[in-house]
Amino acid sequence: MAGLESDTGNRIKRGLIVIIVGIIIWYSPMPTGVKPEAWHLLAIFVATILGLILGPLPMGAVVILGVMMTALTGVLKIGQVLAGFANNTVWLIVCAFLIARGFIITGLGRRIAFNFIRAFVKRRWG
Repeated sequence: MAGLESDTGNRIKRGLIVIIVGIIIWYSPMPTGVKPEAWHLLAIFVATILGLILGPLPMGAVVILGVMMTALTGVLKIGQVLAGFANNTVWLIVCAFLIARGFIITGLGRRIAFNFIRAFVKRRWG
């Protein structure tokens, strides 16, 4: 049970790091010529990428939280936030991740590889 508690504590620490970095960038002085909306969007973007790297939550949850914070803080309008999901390339990438995850979980990729080895290797090595 101690391992589960330490993992939860580590996830909370990593989550706090993500939030603190986002807040630091949000409230740090903006370079001249940069609009506040752009600077705030950078803060959310950096925090989201850091969240993907540190992994306090699953990847999908981190991205949804980033999208949600962009809309809730008023950095972008909800239509602008969701416009990226209308792109076909985004859905192609999502489908590729889902199929790859299915191959990993079921072991289908490994079984296909073994069948290729069996079909093309006529003799045993060694």
